[in-house]
Amino acid sequence: MKIETAAGIENAGGVSVYISKDIVEALEAKQKDTVEALAKAGLDPLCYDYKPTIGWMVRFQLRTSLGLHIGGAE
Repeated sequence: MKIETAAGIENAGGVSVYISKDIVEALEAKQKDTVEALAKAGLDPLCYDYKPTIGWMVRFQLRTSLGLHIGGAE
């Protein structure tokens, strides 16, 4: 089901979860390390200029730990 809002069309439903502060800090530290590694590798800054949302990082880590990560697309 789609809901039209001022921000655009959004999916209705979903799950809300509490993500503890220590998990958020660990994910942000991991993202920072990744950005530093990409910079050292000489990749174009546009490749790593974007910061994923906490929700995306949590889903990514969950899929990876369960062996479900295939390509990174949502």
